[in-house]
Amino acid sequence: QLQLLIKRLLDQHGTGRVLFRNTRSAIKGFPERVLHHYPLPCPEIYQSLISDDIRHLLHPEDQQPEHDWLEVDPRVEWLKTLVKSLKLKKVLVICHHSDTAKAIDKYLNLRAGIRCTSFYPGLSIIERDRAAAYFAETEAGAQVLVCSEIGSEGRNFQFAQHLVLFDLPLNPDLIEQRIGRLDRIGQNHPIQIHVPYLLQTAQEVIFRWYHEGLNLFERSCSAGFAIYENFLTALHQQLIQPN
Repeated sequence: QLQLLIKRLLDQHGTGRVLFRNTRSAIKGFPERVLHHYPLPCPEIYQSLISDDIRHLLHPEDQQPEHDWLEVDPRVEWLKTLVKSLKLKKVLVICHHSDTAKAIDKYLNLRAGIRCTSFYPGLSIIERDRAAAYFAETEAGAQVLVCSEIGSEGRNFQFAQHLVLFDLPLNPDLIEQRIGRLDRIGQNHPIQIHVPYLLQTAQEVIFRWYHEGLNLFERSCSAGFAIYENFLTALHQQLIQPN
């Protein structure tokens, strides 16, 4: 009876059967998602940060000179160690801001000796195509591509299996967009999602909410933003006072 009712209702509203048929649950071939998370100690330069601006709390490096935060933020050393442990496997790194992406790109290239390139707003189409081609090259190409939030839009990298979410955005839909760079039909391996976060900070709160509350990393959640809006006030309060 339920299936009969669904069939009768499908074409009564909007795009009906076409939309239903093309939902993720109805299409086979999407890869498995595997989450790896890494709690890291919060450095002293971030501990004194007090702000009602949640963006500053989620991205404390924005409030520090590039040289300072690259030296002490444990996510930087962790990322270098992770990439080197993966040998020549391709790694896509996504962070929220362009300045963060450019700083990480420069650090991995010049300080860590890792072949790296980057995507961020301001690059021309030709420059983006070159970066994508360099990342896609199997022999002498870049092992790492670092993207800003906007810089990653519209590009798919099914040939890579490792995704690093260097930070987490406030909008849950952006998490799905990030994972979608690798989570495409044609991806032949499970996607390894790596998420570092700083303990006892807003970063830990937002990670736990996404993971334990929405299971957002291992499953696609189309209702993520609606749930976020429903719990917005309580979530923001917890982010401002994580302890």
